[in-house]
Amino acid sequence: MLSGKVILITGSSRGIGSETARLAAGRGASVVINYNKDRSGAESTAAAIKKAGKGRAVVVKADVSREDEAGKLIDLIVKKFGKIDVLINNASAPIEYTPLSDIKWKSFQKHYEVTLRGALNMVKRVVPFMSARGRGKIINILSSVTVGVPPSKFADYISAKYALLGFSRALAVELGSSGITVNCISPGMTNTAMTEKLPAKMKEIVSYTTPLKRLAEPVDIARVAAFLCSSDSDYITGVNIPVCGGSVM
Repeated sequence: MLSGKVILITGSSRGIGSETARLAAGRGASVVINYNKDRSGAESTAAAIKKAGKGRAVVVKADVSREDEAGKLIDLIVKKFGKIDVLINNASAPIEYTPLSDIKWKSFQKHYEVTLRGALNMVKRVVPFMSARGRGKIINILSSVTVGVPPSKFADYISAKYALLGFSRALAVELGSSGITVNCISPGMTNTAMTEKLPAKMKEIVSYTTPLKRLAEPVDIARVAAFLCSSDSDYITGVNIPVCGGSVM
């Protein structure tokens, strides 16, 4: 399904990114596992892929919010593989439960730097290579907060994800004539390290009010990402797919 494709996933040392890398490799892709701080997690993901004996994995450190590091990351991959078929912008800053009275602008900056600026840096460097080949796929990982009623006390995180949604739609229009599709995935609350520190009561309520009566698992999102990476999605662009167990109905 993904044999021969080169897929770069930012922030893929754990959680959704790691699971997506494993699934894509299992379907024949060469995956680039990008990390900024969690080297052990990235290497663990690569080791699991190697053990499975399918696909191929390369681990590369880069802070995608820095333009120079994003550029070096793209150049390294193109030099090694000769192309990049899919870019998945998954990197995200840690979520904190913060009421309006306590929130600071620096918290907004933290999320915008990683979520939006990181995506911008990556897209600007990868698009010329994709355009030269006349095809490519960009997938941005958002959140179900962009398609339903958002939770309270996450204004910084929510604002950054909405900004990435707007950026994605603008790119879908601008890059379509170059054969590049741009789509988004909006996971519901997912069992990852990022949500571990959220209040247990909040997670319980989300599970109870979700039609499927559970939180998402990383593989639930990875399966949709794999579909968007494949040729089966070639005529889909500019969409935001909620993967949330029906919670946004």
